[in-house]
Amino acid sequence: MSGIAIMTSGGDAAGMNPAIKAAVDHARQLGMNPYVVYDGLEGLIDGKIKEATRELTNDMIYRGGTLLRSSRSKRFFDYEFRKQAYEHLKERNIDKLIIMGGDGSFRALNDFFNDFEVPFAGIPATIDNDIAGTDYCLGVDTAQNVILDCIDSVRDTARSHHRAFVIETMGRDCGYLAMTTALCSAAGYLHCP
Repeated sequence: MSGIAIMTSGGDAAGMNPAIKAAVDHARQLGMNPYVVYDGLEGLIDGKIKEATRELTNDMIYRGGTLLRSSRSKRFFDYEFRKQAYEHLKERNIDKLIIMGGDGSFRALNDFFNDFEVPFAGIPATIDNDIAGTDYCLGVDTAQNVILDCIDSVRDTARSHHRAFVIETMGRDCGYLAMTTALCSAAGYLHCP
């Protein structure tokens, strides 16, 4: 029976745990043996791969972040470490991957595919919402709503003291969160680099 490994990489985003559970359940329905990789690309290199039991995934949809933990990995861009990761997959008869992350995660697995022809599916999971070819990424809606809650909290104080407040959002090189929250909160000014 062929195996499939599910992993998260890069920054965590709301919705990763339900997506992990859905991927594991769907893999089972298709007759595959599902595995999970702990600690992202670093875990793939170090062989932190476990069978995805029902006990492991049962309650994960109610928890934030990613229960598989995550990492970024400079080592993964070195062929020798990618080969080490490939050997860990071969040992378990894993011939497919699902990764949840952003553009760096997808680029890393694209290099992995070019080296070892292990097909992968990417689930866009980044609050930046900057994955080409998709309208919406996991985590964006939650991030936007957290920002709007903060703005609502600050607005009363700003009015009380006749002051303007500067709200800075995350989003790396993408201004999506800044733009959408500025529109939703009727901000007086927006600056996106």
